[in-house]
Amino acid sequence: MKEKYNKKDFKFIRLNWIFIGFIILSLASNLEQYFLTRLIERFSRIVSYNDGTLIKSTIIFFILWAVIFFTLRISRSRLKARISYLWNVRVKKGLMANILSRDPVYFESKDKASYISLFNNDLKFIEENYLFSVDWIISNIALLLVCLAYGFTINIEITMIIFVFGIIVMLISKFISSLSSNENEKYMKSLNSYNEILNDGFYGYKTLLSFNKTGNFLRKFGQRTKDNEKIHEKSLFLNSSRISVINISSMILQTFLMLLSALFVYWGKIEAFYFPVLLSLMNIIIWPMQEIADSYGNIISTKKIRQRILEEFSYLEEEDESFQDANIKKVKENSDILFSDLSFAYETKEILDKASFVIHKNDHVIISGASGTGKSTIFKLITKELRPNDGNVFIRGENIRELNREEIYEKISIVAQKPMIFRDSILANIVLFENEDEIDYKKLDESIKKSGLSPLIDNLEDGLYTIIKDAGSNLSGGERQRIEIARALYKDNPIILIDEATSALDLKMAVDIEEIFAKLDKTLVSISHRRDIDYSKYYGKIIEIKDKKTEEVSVNTN
Repeated sequence: MKEKYNKKDFKFIRLNWIFIGFIILSLASNLEQYFLTRLIERFSRIVSYNDGTLIKSTIIFFILWAVIFFTLRISRSRLKARISYLWNVRVKKGLMANILSRDPVYFESKDKASYISLFNNDLKFIEENYLFSVDWIISNIALLLVCLAYGFTINIEITMIIFVFGIIVMLISKFISSLSSNENEKYMKSLNSYNEILNDGFYGYKTLLSFNKTGNFLRKFGQRTKDNEKIHEKSLFLNSSRISVINISSMILQTFLMLLSALFVYWGKIEAFYFPVLLSLMNIIIWPMQEIADSYGNIISTKKIRQRILEEFSYLEEEDESFQDANIKKVKENSDILFSDLSFAYETKEILDKASFVIHKNDHVIISGASGTGKSTIFKLITKELRPNDGNVFIRGENIRELNREEIYEKISIVAQKPMIFRDSILANIVLFENEDEIDYKKLDESIKKSGLSPLIDNLEDGLYTIIKDAGSNLSGGERQRIEIARALYKDNPIILIDEATSALDLKMAVDIEEIFAKLDKTLVSISHRRDIDYSKYYGKIIEIKDKKTEEVSVNTN
């Protein structure tokens, strides 16, 4: 095994200059409460000592305090929004690149709804409860240290008592956070399942309607909704309880400390003018400790969700051991596709046993055989979606064990039975999102003509720039198939695999498509179950699968 995507390469938070600047701004803006307390001290001195000489400097202090911290708060909000933007772009692009680059077998093993949930639910939860909790903890630790130092100048005993009570609040928060972490993970997983049934409902609308089974589906949907919201209810309760317990504990402790501060004044341990200062001070000692506890709780609550995303980034892909048979080197050098003594089984069900065949350059070949004999399996072996138990597959002289998927798809294009049509223009669907300056317009024009798309594009008001609706719903099956062919021709790879491309089309349209294929100066390998088309008109060779072996049959073409 080789680790292709290493989670060590991915970090939720990167300490770049923008994030460091944000932390510094948070530190500065968070000192607002400390300077407010110093302002309260000046007010108290003016009142207690009837000292008018402090009024002018206090007014200047107040104006500077208001202007500076207003500016800091606005600046912090702006930078926070920028960091959110950059973080979402970086993480989402990285995660999507990771998912779309993995082995097809692994990719298909997961429900698409779980991938969607990663983007719509998990990352949002991490942004809200992890990304900005880190800077909040750092800035509140700084505020706490400054306030403790100030408190020690007033009275060490009362300051230490306040600090100890703050630790009690933090310990309470830590305990409840460990409970909410498990429930948050359960809720995120339940959202995956919920996305699945939402997907089924929207895509299965016509089927449910035509079978009059919408009511049955709604019954299942209702139960799934109840189950999901039950988990959400518990998660919400624990998260709300954590905040409520912290707030109530803090309020009780602060009330007790007010009494204690009053007693310290009464006992003569501190001067009376310090009493309102202590009230403010206990707030800005306990408050940052409370915020630290709350933010730490948020971070802990995301732990299992972060682990799950890191697992996505640490996807492992098997690496084939390469081996070749010296006796077939000459054959493979003159072939586009070569199967050499290949055996394959789905667990205990054997599909191919030492199957061998050669497809030469520009051969037009159709693979024939009864249902379940392995026609689609051959395609998946060529594209490395499946791996043989024994034997070798060569593409244009190279053993696919030595090729990664990108290298394989540089040699092969696929025309699928159900083309993927993106919600974008016809142009974007053919060139697959190439930038304007990257498009080869000469090749594009040729692809459109050869695929038979010209009449459609010429009759559309926006031509190539016509936007295709959901899954190509504003196009016919034949038009969607022609876009798929144009896509393969534009890619201009030497080999095209045609996977049941005409199975869903009527006979006339299917024949038209087959005639397009027949004119192509490329190596074609096709699978089809249709019995109403004479494939001998379009293909020069048949590879028949029978008794787990392959047999090459030449045909006479007109």
